[in-house]
Amino acid sequence: MEVISNRTSVVKNDKDLSIVISASADKRKNNLLLAWLVAWTLCGGYIIYNYFQLTDNKMKVMTLIWIAFWLYFEYTIAKAWQWKRFGKEVIKVKDGKLSMKRDIQGRGIVYSFDARHISDIRKFEDKTPGWLKKLGEEYWSIGGESLSFRHEQSEIKFGFQLSGDESGQLISLLKYYVKMNAAVKEEK
Repeated sequence: MEVISNRTSVVKNDKDLSIVISASADKRKNNLLLAWLVAWTLCGGYIIYNYFQLTDNKMKVMTLIWIAFWLYFEYTIAKAWQWKRFGKEVIKVKDGKLSMKRDIQGRGIVYSFDARHISDIRKFEDKTPGWLKKLGEEYWSIGGESLSFRHEQSEIKFGFQLSGDESGQLISLLKYYVKMNAAVKEEK
């Protein structure tokens, strides 16, 4: 096994490549995110508890709208914490296919792509307006894809919040192994 960084490791042989990218290595930030989640949950729970004490219908409607927003952000923060704590991206190039999985404690959907139809493996250039882009790269969100490739007509993004050095090394490895596996697939 070759370690590229404290988050990224690679296992390779003649034909196959396996890359594991851990979501986060910063325990301090993970603990702060958990504290935020707990505080958010307690505050929302208190508002929900008090909702049942309300008598004014207009106040009940306003509180229900607030609870809907609260639930959305509760879900977003919980999902981000779970990803940062337990998540990893698993990328494998094997038998003429590239497969990807965003794994959280063994769960996740595996997406497979035929290596013959993969092209333009590169650093992802986000064309989102500046403030939206920055919002997606914050620690409390799941986002900030660093790499992408074309598969048929789609752009596939992956590699959350990688450094420039990590991105460069992974691009080189992926280009080599995808090209080799595409050739193997054509021979069969």
